[in-house]
Amino acid sequence: MPWIELLIGTYFAATVYYAIDNENYITVPFLLLFVLGYWYTGLMSLLQGRFGAAGVSATTHTKPFPVGV
Repeated sequence: MPWIELLIGTYFAATVYYAIDNENYITVPFLLLFVLGYWYTGLMSLLQGRFGAAGVSATTHTKPFPVGV
C-alpha cells in the first residue's frame, strides 16, 4: 500500500525537522535517506500503472525465462 509508505516518509520528514530544531545535525543525512527512500517507493507504487498507459509495454513470453532454445 503506497499510502502507508508515503505516511512513513512524512513521519521521517517530521523527525528531520525535529532533529534540526534540536540542533542534532549529525542524524539529518541518515534520516533523509529514510525520507527519500519511503517517498520514492510510495510514489513509484502509485505511478506504476501510468507507465503502461504512456506506451511503455512489456513483452509477454510463453516461456518463464526467454532463452534461445
